[in-house]
Amino acid sequence: MNTKKPTCITEYAGDLHGKKVIVRAELNAPISDGMVDDDFRIKKFLPTLQYLEKQGAITIVLAHMGRELDETLEPVAEYLADHVHAMMFYQNFFHAWDTEEWEVNVRTLTDDLSVAQPGDIFLLDNTRQTKAEKANNLELGKQMAELGELYIHEAFPNAHREHMSMDALPKNFPVDLRFSGITFHMEHETLQKALEPAAPSVFILGGAKFETKLPLIQSFLPLYDLVIVGGALANNLFQLAGHNVGESLVEDLTDDQKDSLRNVLEHPKFFLPEIVTCETVSGETVEKHISEVSDTDKIYDISPSSFNDIRNKIVEAKSILWNGPLGYYEGGYDAGTKALANLVGDSDAFSIAGGGDTIDAIYDIHQESNFSFLSSAGGAMIDFLSDGDVHGVNVLTQ
Repeated sequence: MNTKKPTCITEYAGDLHGKKVIVRAELNAPISDGMVDDDFRIKKFLPTLQYLEKQGAITIVLAHMGRELDETLEPVAEYLADHVHAMMFYQNFFHAWDTEEWEVNVRTLTDDLSVAQPGDIFLLDNTRQTKAEKANNLELGKQMAELGELYIHEAFPNAHREHMSMDALPKNFPVDLRFSGITFHMEHETLQKALEPAAPSVFILGGAKFETKLPLIQSFLPLYDLVIVGGALANNLFQLAGHNVGESLVEDLTDDQKDSLRNVLEHPKFFLPEIVTCETVSGETVEKHISEVSDTDKIYDISPSSFNDIRNKIVEAKSILWNGPLGYYEGGYDAGTKALANLVGDSDAFSIAGGGDTIDAIYDIHQESNFSFLSSAGGAMIDFLSDGDVHGVNVLTQ
């Protein structure tokens, strides 16, 4: 575990006026009809961007969009233009990497930077328009680093990835010129608090991917007073408890994983909801006790009534940490997730929630103001909570 804390850009002792600052941002927002459909992550970036603008820095922003090589940040550029004074967008900047066109792109940007005014912002298009980003290409990282004088990591949701813009690039700067952004710093500080919760405490884990989440369940049982598991994760636990899960999604587990989960099932702090929402072979949606699930049923959600027995423990908790939906959220099975979001929102706990679908549910029922902190991270949040460590933090401190 890395015990060093990244230095936030607001703690930089020098003068940022006229300094060329490279910022790796998290701007991967859903796009609909060519416009930003959900600005949650973009809003998380604005404090750092506007701070740099106010300090008179010349800011070069790097970010990715989606998974395909042809996806663009153009809708995000249009959104950001309404929140800053002066911004230039360089479309398809990385698309031409390692070609003659790339040299033209870099030369154009370099010339523009040489005449830039304090407060100017330069947004470069999707870093994933070249495979060199995910490949953590050292030469591309070196060339990009030559454009700036210091580096800021403001993409905590991607802090677990060793990509060029978050690894090869910052490593070209001395460690005392690598900083976290304002939101990155807040994410790191808040998730550290989650590792030392005030009692009574509740930990809620949903979604799938047992390989990454089983260690989390094991490590949080000693830390939290109540651990609740839902989502596809619960199906394997139902099965190991001897229940029929029909045609529900389950993961192939090793014998060691099965033994570990049996120990989890027997733990006095562990709670596995027993009322589930199923889709029958005829397509009907019904609620059933887990003991009533048939061979042809598919479990898609946790019923809100499952929380009746532990409602008071949730509402009276002082600390609540939640990651992942309790059902097949993208398929419309959201009742369990939203019911739990209402319970947590109505509590007086210091509450942290993370993961895209979890955040979406919270906003959908207008409970966002009742949570203490909404994390923009999913995978990075899981990595950090697993052992208090995440690659992006190490890059900034080592």
